[in-house]
Amino acid sequence: MAEASAGSIDNDYSSRLTRRLVARAEGVLAAEEFRGDRLDKQFIELVDAFSLSGERDPKLENELIRLASLTNNEDALYPVNGKFKITVSENNMMARLSVTAHIGKGKPVTLNDVIGELTRQNIRHGLLKKEVARAINDAGQGKDTNDLIIARGTAPIAGSDPWIAFFCRSLDDELMEIDEQALRGSYEDPILCKQGDAVAFIRQGSTGRSGYTVTGEPLKPPPQPNDVKLVAGKNLAKAGDCFIAQVDGAVFLKEDVLSVQKAIVFDRDVSTDDSPLFVDGSIYIHGGVKNNVVIEATDDIVVDRVVEGARITSKSANVILRVGIAGRHKGQIIAAKDVDCGYIENATVTSGHDIILHVGALNSHLTANHDILVKTGKGSIAGGTLLAGHCIQAKRLGSYGTETDIITGVSVQAIPVLEQISKKFKLLHTRLVEATVLISKFDRAVSEPRKLTPHELQTYTNLQKLRIVTEHELRQLDKQRHEILANIETAPDAGVFIYQQLEPGVHFHIGDSDYEASPTKGPLALTYEPSRHQIICKKAA
Repeated sequence: MAEASAGSIDNDYSSRLTRRLVARAEGVLAAEEFRGDRLDKQFIELVDAFSLSGERDPKLENELIRLASLTNNEDALYPVNGKFKITVSENNMMARLSVTAHIGKGKPVTLNDVIGELTRQNIRHGLLKKEVARAINDAGQGKDTNDLIIARGTAPIAGSDPWIAFFCRSLDDELMEIDEQALRGSYEDPILCKQGDAVAFIRQGSTGRSGYTVTGEPLKPPPQPNDVKLVAGKNLAKAGDCFIAQVDGAVFLKEDVLSVQKAIVFDRDVSTDDSPLFVDGSIYIHGGVKNNVVIEATDDIVVDRVVEGARITSKSANVILRVGIAGRHKGQIIAAKDVDCGYIENATVTSGHDIILHVGALNSHLTANHDILVKTGKGSIAGGTLLAGHCIQAKRLGSYGTETDIITGVSVQAIPVLEQISKKFKLLHTRLVEATVLISKFDRAVSEPRKLTPHELQTYTNLQKLRIVTEHELRQLDKQRHEILANIETAPDAGVFIYQQLEPGVHFHIGDSDYEASPTKGPLALTYEPSRHQIICKKAA
């Protein structure tokens, strides 16, 4: 009997722990005030008092709900009415519904209850009726619903901005739409048009659509600009929303100004048969320029292949030589703005702003009112004379067997004078070298000049006179140059920057000082020290 009794007791509990807990609880409930019949009476009195009070105690209510979930006799518990809450977001664009299910014989939340509250709060736009019905149905089955979205406002839709469509001539001579950025490139292939072409058209944007909050308040779309900024520039006429080209040429967009430059395009080399060539506009040459050709334009001149001993001048814009110039000692490039070039060899180049080289320069005369930059490719400058108003930057400077004169930090006003002095100095130096070579040949030919024939002696004497006169003129030119440099104000950041190697034969003139450095590995910076009137050469970072 004892064993059977023990076995039945064990079957009534899930574990030894729960058996001990039950035993302890029965000890507590054994007191008179906590006996089962008395506890039930106290519980009913508490529930009745709670029901009659009209006030809801959330904590007690949650305990009753929890107790209901632990018993199969919900009707014996206090009947708890269902409840619901509708909350609207701060921007009135969303409404949410939370529903607590009723307990026992409590009153459930009905669809009419929710609709009535929606009407009271004036929630009438974007109502999700199926979601409301689902929440009511779930509550009827004892399931709570938390923060269910039951209404959504409609956000306003912004209108499209006005925009501009740009057009040009294709290779097949057909009008085609082109990207705006292509019109902003200065040195790319020309964007061509013909007289009468609509090169731009303003497309008007849409006004957008209003939105609404869940309470039906209208929301206006963001305001759109009334127009776009596009100004008809040179050789363009505006007719309504169209911009019409007045001439054949190339289309350019700079800031908000659209213009057409007159342009001539050559799909071949330009030879003396085309020379002289004068254009009020731009010139694009998809070939080279032959010897002795003269080209002048008011705007950009772009050449795709090699320029030989030609004279090219842009009176108000840039000269772009994609390959370079092999000048044959007579080639000349003049640009009011930049000269952008692959290489320069045996030529004279003058720029109103910068000279930009992508390979280098050899035995040439370069003058730039601002900078001479040779920082890509080989980046080498050897031989000739370079004048820059600000600075010169190169990878390599100088070469064995050549003389390279560098002048930087000179004012715009002084550059033309120094340039003329430099040109004359170069011619005189060449004449001196030729005369000296001929004198040496005479000296080697005869031991005594008096043995020369009268004609030979006269020639020999004239060469000696030429040498003396030329040396004197060179000294005078050098003195004149020093006087000019001494009277100009040198910019504090003027100088020469060498990134890889300084070779022999380079003479530096910065401000009123001269300097001739030994071959040195770069990077080097040569700058002018005004307080000491001295050029400082030091390693650069």
